Amino acid sequence: AELYKTCDYVSIHTPLNAQTKGCINFDLLNSMKNGACLVNSARAEVIDEAALEKIFETRKDFKYAADVPPKNGKALEEKYKLRVCFTAAKMGAQTEEANTNSGLAAVRE
Repeated sequence: AELYKTCDYVSIHTPLNAQTKGCINFDLLNSMKNGACLVNSARAEVIDEAALEKIFETRKDFKYAADVPPKNGKALEEKYKLRVCFTAAKMGAQTEEANTNSGLAAVRE
C-alpha cells in the first residue's frame, strides 16, 4: 500500500487468480498520490470496476492506462477522455525485433 502513496506511476503485472481478482480496490486507488497514474498491464479483472469508476468521479487528478479495457472501458473513455487510455490489446510484443525473431523461429521449425 505504501507504493501507491509515494509513486507517480504504479504498474500492475499480477496474474489473475482467486486472490487477485478485484484486489485493486477503491482504498488502494484513493491512496495514490495526487496526479498519479495507474498502469494496468495485467488482466482487467484485477481492478475492481466499481472502484475504478468511483475514483474517476472522486479524484479529478487520477489517470489510468491499460492494454485491456474493463467492461466499462468505453464509458470511461467517453467521460474521462484525457485521463484514461487503452492501447490495442497486448501489443507489447509487437515490435520489429519480436516479429523478426518469431519469423526466424518459425522458419527453423
